Amino acid sequence: MIDTLAIYEKLKDKMDPAAAESIAEVIGSAFTQFQDSISERWFRTLYEETTALRQEVEERFARVEDAIAKLVQVTERHSLEIAELREATQRNTEAIAELREATQRNTEAIAELREMTQRNTEAIAELRQMVRENTEAIAELREATQRNTEAIAELRGATQRNTEAIAELRQMVRENTQAIAELRAAVRELTATTQRLEADQQD
Repeated sequence: MIDTLAIYEKLKDKMDPAAAESIAEVIGSAFTQFQDSISERWFRTLYEETTALRQEVEERFARVEDAIAKLVQVTERHSLEIAELREATQRNTEAIAELREATQRNTEAIAELREMTQRNTEAIAELRQMVRENTEAIAELREATQRNTEAIAELRGATQRNTEAIAELRQMVRENTQAIAELRAAVRELTATTQRLEADQQD
């Protein structure tokens, strides 16, 4: 009896296992029939079946080779795509690291800006207080200036009156001076006349 399992084990490494199993079964069956009855018709049938089976196996093997070739091409494309993806991933990783560093710097800058804003807010509050105080002081100064303006106007009026009075007094002084000079001249003349009269009487 033929060992179909051994035949199958030898064929399955060279072709599709299902085809190898079929061939082994056919060979086993043929060998059994050969043992039972050797005839030309049986050999012809065995040849035809074996030829058809071999053709089917070859077609299947060709399809398998074509599928393997396509699979290799797809695998190569996938390998290129994976390499590109790895390179892109590396670039993205570096970009993310840069973004993280920039974000850290921005966070620190924002913290500094917040601190500066707080200081500016406090400074603005102080300036507003100073502006209010200055506004009140300006209002007081305006009021005092108004009072001073009024006082100056009054002083100008008084000065104008005093100036006029002084002018009048100067005029009076001049007139008085002239009158005194005339009186002195008259007194001198009277004195001289008196002295002459006294001298005439003594004579």
